[in-house]
Amino acid sequence: MQGATTLGLATSVASMKQSAVGAQGTPVSATPAASWTRSITRSEYLAALRSHFSIVPPETRGGHALMAISEDPGTLNPMIGTDFTDSLVLGSMFSGLVQPGLIDGSWAPDLADYWEVSPDGTTYVFHIHPQATWHDGRPVTAHDCVFTLDAVLHESGLSAFRSDVASVVKGYRAIGDLTFELTAQRPVANLFDKSVGYIAIVPKHIWEAIPYPDWGAAPGATGADPSQVVGSGPFRFGEWALGDHVTVVRNDDYWIPDLVPALDAFSWKVLPEESVARQALIAGDIDICDVAPGQVAALRDSHPEFSILTHDELGWANYTLNGDPEHLPFFVDARVRQAMLFALDRDAMIESMLDGFGVRADGIYPPPSPAYAPERVTTIYDHDPARARILLDEAGWVDADGDSGREQDGVTFRAEILYAQAHELSRQIVTYLQQAWSEIGLDIQPRAIAFPEMQERQASGDFEVTFHGWGGFLDDQGALYRCDALPPHGFNLQRICNPEFDRLNDASLFELDPVKRRELWIEQGNIVNDEAHLGLLFFRTSTYATQPRVKNFVASPYSTSWPLAWIWLEDTD
Repeated sequence: MQGATTLGLATSVASMKQSAVGAQGTPVSATPAASWTRSITRSEYLAALRSHFSIVPPETRGGHALMAISEDPGTLNPMIGTDFTDSLVLGSMFSGLVQPGLIDGSWAPDLADYWEVSPDGTTYVFHIHPQATWHDGRPVTAHDCVFTLDAVLHESGLSAFRSDVASVVKGYRAIGDLTFELTAQRPVANLFDKSVGYIAIVPKHIWEAIPYPDWGAAPGATGADPSQVVGSGPFRFGEWALGDHVTVVRNDDYWIPDLVPALDAFSWKVLPEESVARQALIAGDIDICDVAPGQVAALRDSHPEFSILTHDELGWANYTLNGDPEHLPFFVDARVRQAMLFALDRDAMIESMLDGFGVRADGIYPPPSPAYAPERVTTIYDHDPARARILLDEAGWVDADGDSGREQDGVTFRAEILYAQAHELSRQIVTYLQQAWSEIGLDIQPRAIAFPEMQERQASGDFEVTFHGWGGFLDDQGALYRCDALPPHGFNLQRICNPEFDRLNDASLFELDPVKRRELWIEQGNIVNDEAHLGLLFFRTSTYATQPRVKNFVASPYSTSWPLAWIWLEDTD
């Protein structure tokens, strides 16, 4: 899943979006068509993971580990969840056909033991593990996969990935119970990114009687009926105490014996205040906590016993302007959006607020992306308040009465920026944004609200400006900028788009030459960056601190579905 984060700053949302091409593989001599290619197998992938991460076999079993989160998940239905917390919780209970590999993001088996690809690169055949079962004991079948894709593509469905899937998928079908076939419209460079890579398979027998528009309020989504929260992952649903914690428990019948968890249970403890979460870690009340960039050095110095894990992130911090001309007049003109970026000293923000844990966002692609090329970005938003004032004047927002405020046709430029309440770093950043924008004559007042409320308002268009984080997009960012990616079928929350971006994005989807595809990414990135469709501030790093007793904790930039099954506790009392 891709999605917004509250910006504590936690990592990105959602299972992370990668560019690895599913068609890569080696010839499979055992198949009737020897020219087909075969993916990495499950056994090969697990062996690579154990070698790369030096996984230590558990010396003890049992125990209950706790991790701090800043807010409740929005849902227990993986078809609906889009944010980072949803991904953390749901990733332990639900599986997809494939998953982003933790080593480098290349696609790896999940429900499918492996997959094969036709010589023309349009047909993918997935072989589902024969022992794969749902938590209620029913077998996972290819018919569940068909049902899931049907739900994604239905016009009344609630999936935000509908536009992505519809753009590349031609058809799909079950071939018996354990074989699922997916056909692309034509060879696609990043087919899994746009289809099965970020879609958890849901059980047909649980959801088929519920109309798609009602999925969000169904007992299986709210947790009101635990028997309806049925996945196929290594943990089962335990309980959800709204505002306090979400708990999953070990699935003793997990169909991959080597990955049956050592832990009895894992909980995410809701601690909205970052300072409270840190104190809970220090007091030993929780085991794992993400640490805001400005607090890393102090925590490391004061508590050297904690393990500190930092990695580059595939996400960023940004503000979103509502560019819907029927809603607001302020942000329709690109010159206004450009002016707001030129008003900001983003280098100073990184140094003073993040202690250097971040990279200024020049362009739309984060440093790990193959499309990251700051030297090719055509508009660099250096700190230039004078230029910002000129752009606002040109756009017709002027200081007519000398009171330092700007007006146009009798309308005062006054707006509100929403941000997730109780986050120290978010408050600091939004306070700075307000000050910097006031210096160029824009009155934008902060308002802290609950993150779920902000998500709802962004999706419905009921906002003026919001501040949050995004993540999970390594290269293709069509879901953020395309004209057909408006909510609820995409993440174009700003409701600003450019048909030329869509044309280039279409071309990049079907361009198999990686050099040419990179050029298309760079070109489309410059279009939306030049017009400042999003207010990107900086690309992020993520840091986690763990208690000494926590072993085998692995956090990867390539997936929020970390392998909790590996974790064991040295002291299980």
